[in-house]
Order: sequence, then structure tokens, then C-alpha cells
Amino acid sequence: MTPEDARTSAERYVIIACAGAAAARRSLRGSSPGWVRCRTRDEVKAFHESGHIVAAARLGLFCRAASIVPARGVGGIALITSKPAAGHDTAEPAIAAAAVLREPENDIATAVRLCSLLASERYWRSILLTARALRGEAERMIEKDWRVVTAVADVLLQRLVISGNDCERFLERIRPAPASAQTLVP
Repeated sequence: MTPEDARTSAERYVIIACAGAAAARRSLRGSSPGWVRCRTRDEVKAFHESGHIVAAARLGLFCRAASIVPARGVGGIALITSKPAAGHDTAEPAIAAAAVLREPENDIATAVRLCSLLASERYWRSILLTARALRGEAERMIEKDWRVVTAVADVLLQRLVISGNDCERFLERIRPAPASAQTLVP
């Protein structure tokens, strides 16, 4: 992996980490300024996880499985990979493996850790500028694909756990064509 590929990969994962919170915030936006939608905790979690899933698809990555069932201190999980799920994929083994193999880390901790590596300088202002640029990119993605985010969230609310194959049914129309690596932030 070249340094440019590593940078692009880190940028993608920051955007995916930020997309969950962006989708959760967007789900609470009212129809008029000053109004806020009332949503249950599970609804907000479903939008949060679907934000991760849709951003990953937009960036050419795949969802192996997703769940809004709390486990090991995590409210929900979207398992993102660089390869598509197998044809006979089910969500339960993937979610169980992710819960065992990974130490819970929240999205903000992931984004900050990666932004500190991506920033042009090691000063907090440079890190903050990098984080804000990538967060803005995540928010634009969520806004652009809001209908898909809503559809994935609705399925997550109904089933609580979905497989990679279930995700792909919604995401195939927004997945980009394979392209060369490009950095998202200068």
C-alpha cells in the first residue's frame, strides 16, 4: 500500500465515522426551522448505523452486517469491509465476530485518531481543519443520499440485524464505479 493509498483509506474511514452522527442529526431535523422531530432511541440508532452504511457504499466499500442491538457497550454496529459479502451471507456470525474481535471505540475517537495522522501539521488547529473538512463531506453525502439512508434505517428498525446482502439490495444504485485512488482533502 502506497502512502497515497493509506491516506485515501484513512480519509474514507473518517468520513464513514462522521456519517453516522450526521445521519442521526439529520433524522431529528424538523420540517421547518426551529422544529425538531421526536424519534425513539432505536430510530436514532438505526439512522446512525445506516449513515455509516450509505457513506461506505458511496466510497466504494461494503457493509458485511449491521445491528442496532446493544452489545459490549456499543449501541449498534455496522461492519464495513473492502470486499462484498459472500452469496450466502447472514448477519449473525459477522456481528458476533465483530463483537469479539474489536474493542469498542466510538466514532469520534476513530475520527480524531485518524485526523491526527492526516493533518498537514501536528497542531490541534490543523487536526481540527482536517476533521471539519471530512465531516462536511460526510454531511453532504448524507444529504445527497437521504432517501437511501432512510430506507436502510427502516429495514434496520424492522429487523434489528441485517446482512451484507440485505444492505447491497439498497446500495447497488449508489455504489460508484471502481476508480483510481484520490485524496478527498488536500
